[in-house]
Amino acid sequence: MKSPRVLFLVSGKNVPSTRYRVLPYLPHLRASGYTCDVAYSLPEKYGEFKLLGWRGSQMLKQLTRRFQLLLAKLKNYDILFVEREIFDLPTWEMEKKFRAAIPRMVLDVDDAIFLRYPDKFAAIAGMSDLVLAGNRSLMQEASRFCDQVTLFPTVVETAEYDEIDCPGHPAVPVIGWIGTESNIPFLETIQPSLEKLAESERFVLRVITGDGAAVANLENSAFQIEFREWNSATAEKEISQFTIGVMPLPDDRWQRHKCGFKLIQYLAAGVPAVASPVGVNSEIIQHGTNGYLATGEAEWCESLRSLLNNSKQRNSFAEAGKKTIEANYSVSRNLPILSAAFDDLLQR
Repeated sequence: MKSPRVLFLVSGKNVPSTRYRVLPYLPHLRASGYTCDVAYSLPEKYGEFKLLGWRGSQMLKQLTRRFQLLLAKLKNYDILFVEREIFDLPTWEMEKKFRAAIPRMVLDVDDAIFLRYPDKFAAIAGMSDLVLAGNRSLMQEASRFCDQVTLFPTVVETAEYDEIDCPGHPAVPVIGWIGTESNIPFLETIQPSLEKLAESERFVLRVITGDGAAVANLENSAFQIEFREWNSATAEKEISQFTIGVMPLPDDRWQRHKCGFKLIQYLAAGVPAVASPVGVNSEIIQHGTNGYLATGEAEWCESLRSLLNNSKQRNSFAEAGKKTIEANYSVSRNLPILSAAFDDLLQR
């Protein structure tokens, strides 16, 4: 029997949607008999090469995808897997060309790309045989254009967290946040709560992101701020050293469709979390069981204070959080969903 062939069109090795929604599954799919080829954007979909500038980088991305399209026409793939979109542009001509070359198409969606490019989303979801949606709100939107939509949350490989050799508890508790520089303003929204908390509690705010300059607006004499540069090889270990993880979010249309990945990382690492009750956050966090949901300065301050002062509560939340991840947000939980989806497509 011929090995089914799948072409994954992805954003880049360091892009979260690639790192966590595609790459962890490839060894498992290959072991089960699939031939999986990965075609990366060059440069990464949302980046550029400084020497080429934005325009030159866009041209290189176009040329790269055209070459990959030529190869796709020669290799007789059975399934095309598109991660979010091929280009961060309002056009969808390249998706149409790949779709014409490969008989089945899967669209993977982990963000509200339809808010940026509504016509494009309608077109590429409509040409897909299946949409994998990161949460229920994304499912609802995708269902307007595609008959087959499956819930497929962003997850972690729990073994990577289980293998971390963690040092003892830090002398000074660490309130931690990890994310891209563009989301630092969300962290700034709880700065008044942190300032209030610092009047009675000692802690360090540790920020893991790509650029230390992005945390400049957080500089504050009331509490210590530490910057740690994000690194794919050390991110899980860095998170495991948090005392508490935080995920503040504004309640707007874009954030309501987020997949809550920070929370998933915190809980997988055994770190109790405090988060805004926005979108899927309210599903991941069971308030008072594996973390706290907080709105407003007072709730944020009191939730953090409670966890800082109660190690028994932190340990209880950590244990419950790990169970949440193992049951709902692990690669082992998602793999059968993906395998079944591919098998079903091949039967059509």
